[in-house]
Amino acid sequence: MKATGSFLDNFETIASSPGGVNHLRRLILGLATRGDLSESKDGWVEERLSEIATYGRRSQLGAEQLSPDAWILDLEDIEKNSSSLLRRVTLKERPTSSSKSAFFEGDVLYGKLRPYLDKVLIAREDGYCTTEIVPIVPSGSVTSEWLRICLKSPKFLDYVASKTYGVKMPRLGTKDALASIHPVPPLAEQERIVAKVDELMELCDELEDRQTVSATIGSNASESALRSLSECTTPEELQDAWGRVSANWDRIVSVRSSKALIKSTILVLAMKGWLNGLQSGDAEVWPMATLSDIAEVRLGRQRSPSRATGPRMRSYLRAANVTWDGLNFNDVKQMDFTEAESEIYQLREGDILLSEASGSPGEVGKPAQFRSEVEACCFQNTLIRVRLNEGFSPDFYEIFFRQQAMSGHFAEGSRGQGINHLGAKTLARWLVPVPSVEQQARVVARVGELMQFCKDLEQAHSQARLAQQCFAARAALLET
Repeated sequence: MKATGSFLDNFETIASSPGGVNHLRRLILGLATRGDLSESKDGWVEERLSEIATYGRRSQLGAEQLSPDAWILDLEDIEKNSSSLLRRVTLKERPTSSSKSAFFEGDVLYGKLRPYLDKVLIAREDGYCTTEIVPIVPSGSVTSEWLRICLKSPKFLDYVASKTYGVKMPRLGTKDALASIHPVPPLAEQERIVAKVDELMELCDELEDRQTVSATIGSNASESALRSLSECTTPEELQDAWGRVSANWDRIVSVRSSKALIKSTILVLAMKGWLNGLQSGDAEVWPMATLSDIAEVRLGRQRSPSRATGPRMRSYLRAANVTWDGLNFNDVKQMDFTEAESEIYQLREGDILLSEASGSPGEVGKPAQFRSEVEACCFQNTLIRVRLNEGFSPDFYEIFFRQQAMSGHFAEGSRGQGINHLGAKTLARWLVPVPSVEQQARVVARVGELMQFCKDLEQAHSQARLAQQCFAARAALLET
């Protein structure tokens, strides 16, 4: 009982870990069937299911024998794990031609097909069920509620996992079900434990509801505050929006889903010239130009089976090598390039490669900078290369292209159905900011600091989640 007391004292801490509430429910059932929710185990015995219940002996009837208003229960009507009744359907509402097993109020209805789904229901009225649900009739030594707890306990589920047969449609056989062993406390103690389990399960439901509401409110508030910051158009709006973000910062960073939005907001503010003026409301105003005014924009070379071999094989990058974390060189292909083609398509330090097309709008224009990681490397026509003129920072424009891709602007400017194509000509006409060299450097440095902050934040949250998981794992020792 000492370990159980520790478990109950830390109920909410365990619930807050990933998957914590479901883990709690499993722990509760394990504690109940081991006697750890009892003051004493006097009078407890262990019996086979065949000795405490009648398994699957209710009569079967053809559909034509049933009343149109008869309750017809299928496995899909029972929620997995929780075993909640999702819907009550009559024969009139769900016509069938198959035979059904009769059941009566108080029967324990056990889903023997895919038993790992843990579907165990107590019938609250008479009805008929699919033959994949077995009506179990408790004897006088166990109550329906206690038998249901036993059939949902971790120990029984582990037993079932070792006995099921069939790959596509796994089932628990009747012989193995009847041979399963279950704890049987005195009837009065069964009722007391069932009441305690119900109380703890209600607490689990409350915690789950509270977590859902808290997550929804937190997510909505975070999204609203960050979006208002990224959508501001005047210094006054900027100061007001930043005030909201500052006031709700702890809540915003605690919401896991807000991390991507934080990064996106940083990029939006950077490209508006707002980053260095969050406190003062001042913004840098930059001139604009088309990309072709400050850079060479070129589509890569088309891949051809005839170039799979040849005298001048060169490594080349394609869309699969461009990720949100930079270029990935784990799978770099090669093909033959002529000397003239090598001159045109060979990459240089600082070239920015953008995904030309994607079936996913959010991936169109995804950028990554080439930093001479591979010698004599070219690029394929699934990529567009941007080679900036002198005086323009590849780091700054990689940030700009990332913001355009993440915000969906590139997707909006793309063409095609099913596959979204950005195209080199479209990109060449794209309006881009042209800050001074000093302003570009300031933005790059500031974005770098803030993105590192985001990484540190994610690491801190990961460590916190790990600590919660470790605590939950220690609590799981109660099951053994």
